Amino acid sequence: MSHTAVAISRLGAIVTGKTPSTNNAAFFDGQYSFVTPSDLDWRTYYCRSTERTVTDSARQSYGSKFVPAKSVMVTCIGNTIGKCAISANDCLTNQQINTIVPGDGIDPLFVYYLLVHNTPLIRGVGLGGGAATPSLKTTLGEKWFT
Repeated sequence: MSHTAVAISRLGAIVTGKTPSTNNAAFFDGQYSFVTPSDLDWRTYYCRSTERTVTDSARQSYGSKFVPAKSVMVTCIGNTIGKCAISANDCLTNQQINTIVPGDGIDPLFVYYLLVHNTPLIRGVGLGGGAATPSLKTTLGEKWFT
C-alpha cells in the first residue's frame, strides 16, 4: 500500500484565531466558547468547555474567525505546539491556534488523528526556529497548513 502526501489545506479551510478586544466587555461572558491553548487537553479529543466565553457581539465583529462544531484545532505556539482537539460547538479561538474546518466528505476524526500522529513533526517545525518561545511562524505555518 502506498501513501500520497497532500497539503493540509486540501482537507479543509484553515482559520487562524483572534482574541477579541479585551477593552470591550460586550465581547465576553457569552454563549460561545473562546478556546485558548490551556483549554485543549492532551487526554481527550473534544473541547466541550472553555475557561472563557464570548458573546453574539464578538461573533458579529469576528465572524470570519469563528469555526463550526467538528473543526480540528491545533496549537501553534509555546510548549503546547501540536496539542489538538475537535470543537464540540461553534467557537472562537485565539491567535495561538490554527483550525482546520474539514471539507465535504472529510472526517474530523481523521484530521485529528492525522495531526496527533504527526505531533513530533509539528513540534519539530515549531522548535526548530531558534526563538525563545517556540512557534510555527507565519511562513512556516503557511508551509505546514497550506
